[in-house]
Amino acid sequence: SRLHSTPLSAVPETVVPRVDVRPEVGLPKKRRRPPYSYTALIAQAIIVSKNKQLTLREIYDSINDAYPQICQGPDIGWQNTIRHNLSLNQCFKRIPRHQLPPSLSSRLRGKGSYWTVDVGLMDPGTRMRLEEALALGAATSSASLGNSSESL
Repeated sequence: SRLHSTPLSAVPETVVPRVDVRPEVGLPKKRRRPPYSYTALIAQAIIVSKNKQLTLREIYDSINDAYPQICQGPDIGWQNTIRHNLSLNQCFKRIPRHQLPPSLSSRLRGKGSYWTVDVGLMDPGTRMRLEEALALGAATSSASLGNSSESL
């Protein structure tokens, strides 16, 4: 059997994948890379939060506020990466809202879960990048992490 190729112009438009183009340079849009690993970005968002715990939506919002360049446009791949890191990385702990103390308002004890971070369970490289992000970022100093493995 002989292989033959069909020119792209002859293929119906619905079959040809569309490529987003950045108008300023006319090149295909690449996924924007964050300055730190997603593990470090998530941990930073949680650590700088008031209660050291955030919902998934609050994690998205915090990262979007701190690093808007990676969250722009219709590409939601970064959100998939956040969920993947939360569920597979042992340093992130999920706390179902129904397990929160009854003294908290019912709004805080609604559906969904909160996420916390145990810095002691991070690999050394990620922890170093997190400390760098915290030192350069809007948060507390890296000294607040200490050397313990307790959850923050």
